[in-house]
Amino acid sequence: MAEQMYKIGFNINPRATQGDKIDAKLYIEMAERADRMGLCYLSVPDFISRPVPRYDALTYIAALSVRTKHVKIGTDVLVTPLRSPIELARRISTIDNLSDGRFIFGAGLGWWPKECEDVGISFKQRAGRTDEILHILKRIWTEPSVTHQGKYYQFRDVVVEPKPVQKPHPPIWIGGATDAAMRRTARIGDGWQGSLEGGHVGMEHIEGEVRTVDPHEPIRKLAEYARAEGRDPKSIRIAFIISCNINPDPKKAVEEGRVFWESQMNSIQGGRPFEVKRKVAVYGPAEELAVRIKELLSYGAERVVLYFHSFDIKAQVERLEKTVLPLM
Repeated sequence: MAEQMYKIGFNINPRATQGDKIDAKLYIEMAERADRMGLCYLSVPDFISRPVPRYDALTYIAALSVRTKHVKIGTDVLVTPLRSPIELARRISTIDNLSDGRFIFGAGLGWWPKECEDVGISFKQRAGRTDEILHILKRIWTEPSVTHQGKYYQFRDVVVEPKPVQKPHPPIWIGGATDAAMRRTARIGDGWQGSLEGGHVGMEHIEGEVRTVDPHEPIRKLAEYARAEGRDPKSIRIAFIISCNINPDPKKAVEEGRVFWESQMNSIQGGRPFEVKRKVAVYGPAEELAVRIKELLSYGAERVVLYFHSFDIKAQVERLEKTVLPLM
């Protein structure tokens, strides 16, 4: 794998606007371009049954992995409790082999109650199921045969081959801004994929205080929780997610960002109000985004992942390459 120049990635999942046709070729082209640009990461968010168009995250990542050579590709984040652990272990192992060890498994609980209802599990069980699934995955990826008798899953003599390319297994990054997510990172995770926003507001659902987060806060808490688990805080890697729209005209950037966000029907990124997102997002010129990226990297983050709030990913990637990267 070639060494990457930039500690920057972006969200590559096709835009989720009601009724729009997804241009698959465009997004594959953008992945190949990111690879050539020397970016370090492509982010693919996940859901199963929300009311906006999206591809299946893992199938989509498998396709991107065979069209790229260097850039890492991961889930930000996979709604883990909605999956069968055995099937998930095999699908991720397949992707890790197809990508020659470039897959990063971003895991999360999910925050959309109807999805849990749709697959037949209790919304209140998602934390326990996620912890058990992550434990199972590590065993399946590292042991020849696995028997498991847990609270939610029971099976005997399960064999999944081939094992992942990455050893001991693909890195597990935990997503979320809550204390519970950071404690889970300290217990189970290799890294924390953090948003600077907290709380969820979905259809007929509110969970947690909707607020913005100063980067110092989660870093301090992660260190505290790591030490409580007997871990060196430096063993936990950190990445930050920020929303953006790159445009030399700030008013146009904010306007497109707002329209784009409202089109998502509160179904992604916690469904938080645009005014909350605007407090920590960057809607404006390249210089402003470059300063923000450098600031977040200064906290020790190994990458910053951009979520473009735009209907034109090609224009955003072009502006990233031509106006932001020269400032890094």
